[in-house]
Amino acid sequence: MISRIPSAAWNSSPDRAITTATDLVSATGKRDLLLAGRSATHERTLERPTSTRSGRVVAVAEPQGYEPNYAYPLIVWLHGTGGSANEIHSLLPELSERNYFGLAFDGQDVVSGLPAWSMTPEAVPDFASELYQTVCHLRRCRHIHSERVFVGGIEAGAVLAVRLLLHHPEWFGGAVLIGGGALPDDARLTQFKQLRGRPVMFAAGRQDRSIDADRLAATARLLHCAGMHVTARPFDAGYEVTSEMLREIDGWLIDQINRSTGV
Repeated sequence: MISRIPSAAWNSSPDRAITTATDLVSATGKRDLLLAGRSATHERTLERPTSTRSGRVVAVAEPQGYEPNYAYPLIVWLHGTGGSANEIHSLLPELSERNYFGLAFDGQDVVSGLPAWSMTPEAVPDFASELYQTVCHLRRCRHIHSERVFVGGIEAGAVLAVRLLLHHPEWFGGAVLIGGGALPDDARLTQFKQLRGRPVMFAAGRQDRSIDADRLAATARLLHCAGMHVTARPFDAGYEVTSEMLREIDGWLIDQINRSTGV
């Protein structure tokens, strides 16, 4: 079972959330998480975040038919080189129109003239701090479940996602790494107790020539040896996020949520 994340991990009011998640297929063919037991009404009136304190652009995608009584899972999305926070507005509805909130950020570095993420020893903790404050802000204005925050990304965004998970395992319910996420050869894991049981999904296109398959496999082995639940899934794709990938990821996310609640 996935270790529980205390509500204090994201500094906001405690969740009065559902205790079980029922996995059903809606009329549209999408799998939905339906409220099993209603809580007191959560009226959040603050404006949702649009930027961080440093001026980094923030994008928030809301589920269709937002229900304030339901504590929603949150997907934190980190784009690849050349991408932007606005990807979340097209990605989230294809993942699921109703299941999740989405939160994304612009990278503030530039590689070959394209937006990117800085991986310097100073930049990663600085971004982690901005991420923390932004999620706390979002939880004050929307009903987000503190134990169902998942981080995901593609290419360089996947590398940043796995670093965030390893440094702050208490923040996240798991990670989805698309076309990347390989750690340096000398990487060391230190928070074994908090990492044990955390789920990670590696998704990669067979035709994606940018992937270092050996390093990615070594990273997957390292995480598995640390007691994390590792899933690796190849797809008939290149450097891209396909509809097939998103269907598989949606199912995987629902499985992790149901497992954490004992469904």
